[in-house]
Amino acid sequence: MKKLSILFTISLTTTLISCGIEEPKSSPKWAYTPPEEALIRVGKEGVEIASINVINIPSSGIKIAGWDECNIELDVMYNDLTHQSFDFLEKHIPVDYRHFLGEIGHHSLDIAINGVDVTFGFDIINNPDFHGYNCKFIDTRFEDEPVIQETTVGYYQSVEYTGEDFPDEVIDDNNVKTFIGWDYSLNAIHQDMEFRNKFRTAEKRYYGRAVRNDETDFHLQKTYRKDDTIHALTYLGRMQCITLNHGNAIYHKQGETVENELAFNKLNPYNDMWNELNDYTFTYGLEYEAVPKYNGLLYGTTGAFSNSTTFLADFENIYRNEQGEIPGGHVTLEDEAIVDLSVEPCYTKSYDIASQYLTYTKTVNDDDITGYYRIGLTMAYDIYLSTSYIKLADHRYELLQGSSFHFSPVIQSKQVVLQYSEGEIFDAPFEHRLKITNEMLYHLADSLDW
Repeated sequence: MKKLSILFTISLTTTLISCGIEEPKSSPKWAYTPPEEALIRVGKEGVEIASINVINIPSSGIKIAGWDECNIELDVMYNDLTHQSFDFLEKHIPVDYRHFLGEIGHHSLDIAINGVDVTFGFDIINNPDFHGYNCKFIDTRFEDEPVIQETTVGYYQSVEYTGEDFPDEVIDDNNVKTFIGWDYSLNAIHQDMEFRNKFRTAEKRYYGRAVRNDETDFHLQKTYRKDDTIHALTYLGRMQCITLNHGNAIYHKQGETVENELAFNKLNPYNDMWNELNDYTFTYGLEYEAVPKYNGLLYGTTGAFSNSTTFLADFENIYRNEQGEIPGGHVTLEDEAIVDLSVEPCYTKSYDIASQYLTYTKTVNDDDITGYYRIGLTMAYDIYLSTSYIKLADHRYELLQGSSFHFSPVIQSKQVVLQYSEGEIFDAPFEHRLKITNEMLYHLADSLDW
């Protein structure tokens, strides 16, 4: 038995949003008309409803899309034994149930009208005059807006897009153009339709860009040898849009008229913000994998890579030159970008930059997409790995305790942004992590000058 209350209307219209979304253009010869919906009121002053029955349903069946042609009515009896008839039209049937009016066969519905359960059955038969609705899917990425799929769908049925996916398009280091759906619902089709794909600009939070993989997955920056131990500083890659500081998040519903000004929280030399910076970067930006083949070639602990680790400390002095500097240089990343390496101290530089932007604000407007918002200060960080090895035998090594990450802020990448998330956690919308494996750590040890 299918049951649904019709005391409330359901809106299927889609409102286009302006929060970084490219609004599709409409065809000048095509317009969307929402399905007609209406409440049916059968109450009468001074009496109560005793029963409601659906009458005049033709025993021969109702043609697809022909409900309103059958003069179907509600017969309402009140507790004073009086009766009154009301037209029971398609617009009184909940939109979620109207697909049954286009499906050949017997259907039994149970709905609530003015709080009274009403059960009725009917047969839907073929309608030679109804040929379905033409649905076109249009690709707005191209100026001529080509039709990429065209299909026919039945009365109040759902249509499905079965064509190729729309890959994310990198706009710049910090943003991606991503597909978010179509400009109208694909359900309850009740007219010929044109669907245009919609895209929005999304932040590349915790988005890793590794070193270009020509021969290795790392870039050896500096080594230091003491007795039988070799310490190695290795560059892994660059992580975009790490949230350095942020304010409290608010939930915003599109269409609200109140504008919300968002500000940063007070900054302390040490508070939970730094723990979050550490934990979120590790959780959303880094990934460690143990390859079984190398378990017998590389011994020791990899705990620093499989559990949260503190990276806010500065580079170790053993990697500095006579002038006290960490060697810089440049590398080519996996997207072919050639970048100058940052060797700035993580904590002191991060805190200094966060302090400079405390008075900045951002505003959530009424037409911004529904979701959670906060002001954020983001910056890219160059990610280094400090490891220590001893050689056990030919091509066998031990990774010593004390391995750590070093994050160096890329100062020119800092930006104050209005951050968006569908949920309360501002995680990584595009998972693209920097990966560390014991295979990589082994090849690093094997490449050192023993």
